[in-house]
Amino acid sequence: MSVRLIPLLSVVLAVGLARAQNACPKTKAIEVPARTTLGVARACDSGFQLDLQGLSLQGGRKECPLCVIVTPTHHEAVATKEATFAESYEMVSEQIVYFDCTPHWFLFFNLNSTCDLRSIVNSSALPLMTTKGCIDTAFSTL
Repeated sequence: MSVRLIPLLSVVLAVGLARAQNACPKTKAIEVPARTTLGVARACDSGFQLDLQGLSLQGGRKECPLCVIVTPTHHEAVATKEATFAESYEMVSEQIVYFDCTPHWFLFFNLNSTCDLRSIVNSSALPLMTTKGCIDTAFSTL
Protein backbone atom coordinates (compact mmCIF):
# COMPACT_ATOMS: atom_id res chain seq x y z
CA MET A 1 0.00 0.00 0.00
CA SER A 2 1.32 3.40 -0.89
CA VAL A 3 2.09 5.85 1.93
CA ARG A 4 0.06 8.49 0.06
CA LEU A 5 -3.13 6.35 0.34
CA ILE A 6 -3.10 6.29 4.15
CA PRO A 7 -4.22 9.95 4.61
CA LEU A 8 -6.86 9.50 1.89
CA LEU A 9 -8.25 6.36 3.55
CA SER A 10 -8.26 8.14 6.92
CA VAL A 11 -10.33 11.00 5.48
CA VAL A 12 -12.79 8.57 3.85
CA LEU A 13 -13.17 6.66 7.12
CA ALA A 14 -13.65 9.87 9.15
CA VAL A 15 -16.28 11.20 6.71
CA GLY A 16 -18.11 7.85 6.75
CA LEU A 17 -18.18 7.78 10.55
CA ALA A 18 -19.32 11.41 10.74
CA ARG A 19 -22.11 10.72 8.26
CA ALA A 20 -23.20 7.64 10.22
CA GLN A 21 -23.14 9.65 13.45
CA ASN A 22 -25.32 12.39 11.94
CA ALA A 23 -27.81 9.76 10.72
CA CYS A 24 -28.20 8.39 14.25
CA PRO A 25 -31.83 8.84 15.40
CA LYS A 26 -30.77 9.39 19.06
CA THR A 27 -33.50 7.27 20.61
CA LYS A 28 -33.56 4.68 23.37
CA ALA A 29 -36.01 1.97 24.43
CA ILE A 30 -37.92 2.43 27.68
CA GLU A 31 -40.08 -0.23 29.29
CA VAL A 32 -43.82 0.35 29.57
CA PRO A 33 -45.24 -1.84 32.36
CA ALA A 34 -48.14 -4.23 31.85
CA ARG A 35 -51.60 -2.89 32.66
CA THR A 36 -55.24 -3.85 32.47
CA THR A 37 -58.15 -1.59 31.66
CA LEU A 38 -61.62 -2.63 32.72
CA GLY A 39 -64.46 -1.67 30.41
CA VAL A 40 -67.98 -0.76 31.44
CA ALA A 41 -69.44 -3.27 33.91
CA ARG A 42 -73.02 -4.44 34.12
CA ALA A 43 -74.93 -5.98 37.00
CA CYS A 44 -74.51 -9.73 37.33
CA ASP A 45 -75.04 -12.10 40.28
CA SER A 46 -71.41 -13.23 40.30
CA GLY A 47 -68.15 -11.45 39.69
CA PHE A 48 -65.52 -12.44 37.16
CA GLN A 49 -62.16 -14.11 37.26
CA LEU A 50 -59.51 -14.01 34.53
CA ASP A 51 -56.19 -15.88 34.42
CA LEU A 52 -54.29 -14.88 31.28
CA GLN A 53 -50.52 -15.07 30.61
CA GLY A 54 -49.66 -15.10 34.31
CA LEU A 55 -52.00 -12.20 35.03
CA SER A 56 -54.83 -12.91 37.45
CA LEU A 57 -57.80 -10.54 37.83
CA GLN A 58 -60.86 -10.90 39.98
CA GLY A 59 -63.81 -8.53 39.91
CA GLY A 60 -66.60 -7.54 42.26
CA ARG A 61 -69.28 -9.99 43.24
CA LYS A 62 -72.13 -8.22 41.45
CA GLU A 63 -70.50 -6.86 38.29
CA CYS A 64 -69.42 -8.28 34.96
CA PRO A 65 -67.23 -6.14 32.64
CA LEU A 66 -68.16 -6.03 28.98
CA CYS A 67 -64.45 -6.18 28.17
CA VAL A 68 -60.99 -6.08 29.73
CA ILE A 69 -58.01 -4.74 27.76
CA VAL A 70 -54.78 -6.55 28.67
CA THR A 71 -51.65 -4.63 27.64
CA PRO A 72 -48.44 -6.65 28.18
CA THR A 73 -45.08 -5.20 29.12
CA HIS A 74 -43.53 -3.63 26.01
CA HIS A 75 -41.15 -0.84 25.00
CA GLU A 76 -41.37 2.62 23.43
CA ALA A 77 -38.66 4.61 21.68
CA VAL A 78 -37.98 8.00 23.28
CA ALA A 79 -35.57 10.78 22.38
CA THR A 80 -32.16 10.92 24.06
CA LYS A 81 -28.98 12.96 23.72
CA GLU A 82 -26.88 9.80 23.39
CA ALA A 83 -25.75 8.30 20.09
CA THR A 84 -28.12 5.32 20.33
CA PHE A 85 -31.17 3.92 18.59
CA ALA A 86 -34.06 1.69 19.65
CA GLU A 87 -34.34 -1.53 17.67
CA SER A 88 -37.34 -3.86 17.74
CA TYR A 89 -36.59 -7.57 18.17
CA GLU A 90 -40.05 -9.04 18.83
CA MET A 91 -43.75 -8.13 18.91
CA VAL A 92 -46.29 -8.91 21.65
CA SER A 93 -50.09 -8.71 21.36
CA GLU A 94 -52.44 -6.48 23.27
CA GLN A 95 -55.65 -8.40 23.88
CA ILE A 96 -59.29 -7.56 24.44
CA VAL A 97 -61.12 -10.09 26.60
CA TYR A 98 -64.92 -10.09 26.27
CA PHE A 99 -67.34 -11.32 28.93
CA ASP A 100 -71.07 -12.13 28.99
CA CYS A 101 -73.38 -12.16 31.96
CA THR A 102 -75.20 -15.49 31.50
CA PRO A 103 -78.49 -15.95 33.38
CA HIS A 104 -79.41 -19.41 34.67
CA TRP A 105 -83.14 -20.08 34.62
CA PHE A 106 -85.47 -22.58 36.20
CA LEU A 107 -88.75 -22.32 34.34
CA PHE A 108 -89.23 -18.57 34.37
CA PHE A 109 -87.22 -17.84 37.54
CA ASN A 110 -83.75 -16.41 37.19
CA LEU A 111 -81.79 -18.43 39.77
CA ASN A 112 -78.49 -16.62 39.28
CA SER A 113 -76.14 -15.27 36.65
CA THR A 114 -72.48 -15.92 35.95
CA CYS A 115 -69.88 -13.75 34.29
CA ASP A 116 -68.46 -15.99 31.56
CA LEU A 117 -65.52 -15.54 29.22
CA ARG A 118 -66.88 -15.06 25.69
CA SER A 119 -63.76 -14.50 23.58
CA ILE A 120 -60.19 -13.20 23.48
CA VAL A 121 -59.15 -11.02 20.54
CA ASN A 122 -55.64 -9.79 19.68
CA SER A 123 -56.09 -6.09 19.07
CA SER A 124 -52.66 -4.65 18.32
CA ALA A 125 -48.97 -5.55 18.16
CA LEU A 126 -46.58 -3.81 20.53
CA PRO A 127 -42.78 -3.90 20.19
CA LEU A 128 -40.15 -5.35 22.47
CA MET A 129 -37.03 -3.23 21.87
CA THR A 130 -33.41 -2.94 22.83
CA THR A 131 -31.08 0.08 22.73
CA LYS A 132 -27.98 -0.11 20.54
CA GLY A 133 -25.14 2.30 19.92
CA CYS A 134 -25.00 4.05 16.56
CA ILE A 135 -21.21 3.79 16.40
CA ASP A 136 -21.49 -0.03 16.44
CA THR A 137 -23.60 0.00 13.27
CA ALA A 138 -21.31 2.51 11.54
CA PHE A 139 -18.44 0.00 11.62
CA SER A 140 -20.65 -2.90 10.52
CA THR A 141 -21.82 -1.06 7.38
CA LEU A 142 -18.36 -0.09 6.13
